[in-house]
Amino acid sequence: MKTFSYSFLLHPVPVNIMLLLLENNECYATFMAKKIGTMYGPVARQIKRFAKLGLVQVKKDGRKKTITLTEKGKAVASHLKEIILLLAD
Repeated sequence: MKTFSYSFLLHPVPVNIMLLLLENNECYATFMAKKIGTMYGPVARQIKRFAKLGLVQVKKDGRKKTITLTEKGKAVASHLKEIILLLAD
């Protein structure tokens, strides 16, 4: 049985993606890359990983892909935000 590591959620890019989606409801990957100061590739990889985990939903409209958090994703993003706020105190 293959185990899945969730440690990637502790890295800045995935955390920032989750928080951006929590604040903006829906985003394009290019917008997220610009906002968090990284390239499109790392954001696209994280979005694929999040989709496999059921954290985001990707809607295609031609070449554009709109990314939104699922209910599960909203819960995870909310908990990440709480952890960040606790550590900031």
